[in-house]
Amino acid sequence: MIRQHFPQNIFQLASVALLAGLWLLIIPSVAAQTTVVRGMVTAAESNDPLPFVSVSFVSGSTGTYTDEHGNYELKTDKSYS
Repeated sequence: MIRQHFPQNIFQLASVALLAGLWLLIIPSVAAQTTVVRGMVTAAESNDPLPFVSVSFVSGSTGTYTDEHGNYELKTDKSYS
């Protein structure tokens, strides 16, 4: 009777170990995703693009400037929703 249950317990243990290993491999890749924010800065009155304007996240730690057409792109490892 012990031999009959032994392979099943080994299989269950191996399955749990495999799932735990996969979980540990997936979590860091999900956590390391980069947030990218793109946009265009325009004048409120004329809707003309504004070149060379400073753009940053509220925290101020990540920022950039718009190009000559008012476009910008910000990248960060932090998650913003």
